[in-house]
Amino acid sequence: MIAPFHVALGVTVAGQVASPLPLPVPAVLDDIRGACMGTIADEVTVTVRVGARERSESFVVRLHTPDQAEAPTAMLLELGPLRLWLGGGRIVGTVASAPDLVLEGSYEGGISLGAISRVVPPVPAPHLGLLSRGPMFLQQTGPVSWTSASADERARPGTMTLEGTSAYGPVRVVADLASARLRRVTATVRTGEGVATLDFEVRGIDPGDPGSWEIKPEGRRVVARLDELIAPRAPARAGVGDLAPDLLLTRRDMTGWSLHGALPPGGTAPLAIILFRSPADPERAAGIARDARTGLAVLRALRLGHVVPGMDAPGPPLEFDSIAAAVIELGEYRPERLDEAARGWGLVARGRSTPGPARIGADDLLWAASAASSLERFAVKADAMIVVVGPDRSVREIVSLDGRFDKAGEVAAAMARALAP
Repeated sequence: MIAPFHVALGVTVAGQVASPLPLPVPAVLDDIRGACMGTIADEVTVTVRVGARERSESFVVRLHTPDQAEAPTAMLLELGPLRLWLGGGRIVGTVASAPDLVLEGSYEGGISLGAISRVVPPVPAPHLGLLSRGPMFLQQTGPVSWTSASADERARPGTMTLEGTSAYGPVRVVADLASARLRRVTATVRTGEGVATLDFEVRGIDPGDPGSWEIKPEGRRVVARLDELIAPRAPARAGVGDLAPDLLLTRRDMTGWSLHGALPPGGTAPLAIILFRSPADPERAAGIARDARTGLAVLRALRLGHVVPGMDAPGPPLEFDSIAAAVIELGEYRPERLDEAARGWGLVARGRSTPGPARIGADDLLWAASAASSLERFAVKADAMIVVVGPDRSVREIVSLDGRFDKAGEVAAAMARALAP
């Protein structure tokens, strides 16, 4: 451990605490990794900051590494209503809304970010990145080169800090000086909204008994995919006038978005949602994306009061919010697939700096993990659609965009009626 060494050298002859003391990077890495061993549990709050905007989410990670083992042998992730256990090459998950179902999968080798991503989107868990002993730290940062380390007794409690860089910018890990337990991680990443900062606040909690973490599948129906667990039964498709289902989408920085959360009680603006499939076949994906971009162009024109081809004259600017999501089935998901779908989508993705009203919410492309939990929740069958949801969470309109890349006027007329005050 470095801490005793630092205590001995970090104090001047006069007894005053010196400035942060440089430390060897490998030794600090070993200390922090060592503190992730044994049986631990942390509550992690992730805050994503893009410019002046920010949003936060929390999850709990529990890890068990027996004596003499080099990697965890059991892990429990608590991601809101989703609980995911890994151990002995098995992945078992449950969700609170479907207590009679259980997700079962498998992985090879040790518990790692790669093992988790077999069944769920990449989880920003810095513990696993540190324990991997490779350059990959977080899925969102890619490989990190650690460049310096230091200890600071002036902080209360004392800290040791590890500094590094990724392709996107600086990465910093702060740990407790006495215990080497993680306290904070900050990293610069690139998202569909531009350059962002991920800020992890880590708080140790009681891990409980690792023997009690395992999720038992007995007596439950087994499913093989996350979307089957989250949306296990084909619900009635929502039509115009029905209550909209609570769509759950994922931003490109892997934080969540929910439809009902975007429409808080007391709101006044409707929400337009573009949903479109992004299949593996490039030719089919390009055709669907072309139709979907017509919807994006229509929403921008209506928001700004601009003319739409096929309409006689522009109408007044309409007040509404918007969002867009590409549907990539979870089993086919890779970060590069979403990057490909986002290429050329919206003003931000095209590299334009467009301050002011020209930029709309749908310029940022999110991800839907299955058609069953997104497109197929609505009464209109389509590869691409716009759904308008009122502030009361009722469905106002569902418009198919299939084959309508050259019919913006028709789409605009339907959207103008649905979005009107």
